[in-house]
Amino acid sequence: MLLSMVVDLARIVDAKILINNAASEAVRYLVERDDPGAVSTILSVNYGDRLDMANISYTVEDSPVQTINYRYYPSYSYSYYNATMKYKNVKISIEYKVDLIMPLSKIVFGSDFVVVDSWFTSRVGVK
Repeated sequence: MLLSMVVDLARIVDAKILINNAASEAVRYLVERDDPGAVSTILSVNYGDRLDMANISYTVEDSPVQTINYRYYPSYSYSYYNATMKYKNVKISIEYKVDLIMPLSKIVFGSDFVVVDSWFTSRVGVK
């Protein structure tokens, strides 16, 4: 009976690892291409064979554009230049519902499923 719980726990841990990787990859995609509508395509192409896409949900959050001032010191000179960089933070939150298959796991968790979630944030330069 305890071995039956190991099966579901392994599935939950595997889903958590996949969701972490998916969130990281989706943010990298957004940083490169700035196309939030294509995130579902990226998730289904890269993770559709291991995750049930009907059980996945995600949100994309953009922060307002922020400005930071800094000094740039070139390696060939002792002088510096004042510079400004504009950026925003992009956050992707992903939730995945893992369906439990073993009866003992359903009793212990008190449900037919367990929700695992992950999020990843990255700074994106804005022109």
